[in-house]
Amino acid sequence: MKYHDSIQEAEQVMALTVEQLKQWDLPVNPINYAVGYEYNKQNNPSLSKSINEQLLVSSKLDSFFMESLYKNHVLEQSKFRFDIITDLHKLLCTTEKSSKLSSDSADILISNFDTSIPQLLSDDKLEVKEAVESLEAATQAFKLQQEQLKKQLQLAHKVNQQLNKELASTKQTVDLDPVTGLFNKDAIVRHIDAWLKQDNQPSMNAILVKVNNFDQFSQDYGLLLADVILNKVANKVASYVDESGLSSRISFDEFLLLVPKIDLETANEVGKKISLGVEKLRFVSAKSKVTLPQITIDYAVDNIQLNETLTNITNQLTKKLTIY
Repeated sequence: MKYHDSIQEAEQVMALTVEQLKQWDLPVNPINYAVGYEYNKQNNPSLSKSINEQLLVSSKLDSFFMESLYKNHVLEQSKFRFDIITDLHKLLCTTEKSSKLSSDSADILISNFDTSIPQLLSDDKLEVKEAVESLEAATQAFKLQQEQLKKQLQLAHKVNQQLNKELASTKQTVDLDPVTGLFNKDAIVRHIDAWLKQDNQPSMNAILVKVNNFDQFSQDYGLLLADVILNKVANKVASYVDESGLSSRISFDEFLLLVPKIDLETANEVGKKISLGVEKLRFVSAKSKVTLPQITIDYAVDNIQLNETLTNITNQLTKKLTIY
């Protein structure tokens, strides 16, 4: 990300950014400031669109949303993309070179066979001897090139293994919420798209779980402690979803559970179990040894259409939260 603002221009955007963060009721910390600066510069359309869409749904932006924007739209992980593309290019070049070498070696050997076979059938001993020597030389050259090819392929295999490790590690970073370890919004959208394309499944049941008064809890006890508590709550919530389902964190205090293989009645029972399970959790401050307030949740269950946007799906479930 490069800026070429003059000092005066930068000061103007800075003032607008600080004022904007006040309107959003957000502290002027580095992440919020970076996102706000991008928003006021109006040179990042996808970031601006995400913020405007969120403001249509809720008048308030929280730290979870801002961190997601910072990660997805400000950092963009461009260095990783460049490094991976460079390594893949090297791997492909090595493989292509090795394949060409193998093909050329085979062509030369075949050509030598074609030339030498008539000589081998000759009654002239000198011609036969020359043919045998020619074949031996061609065979030795072919063996040598195959050994070189083998080494190059072994090297390519090692590079491929390392790339796979890096891709798996980065995919986890990209797909998972860093606080809870559950899937994030982008990952859940990709899974929904995959369900639509592969399984031809137009709908499924879902559970929305909202932690009650968690914004107030984080203000009273701080975001660090709130993150620790949320992690434990998330683990409890996810423990009720089997391998066929998916658990995700979609906002500061909300989890979306997709449960494709159970009916609505069973999904409602799962919601009740989650509620009771979270209520049984007890938290004590490690520093002060003070017992922290009990954490409770609301939940909503409904059948969702997978061709809807995640925002529409969430809104559909949010409307049912007060039923339980």
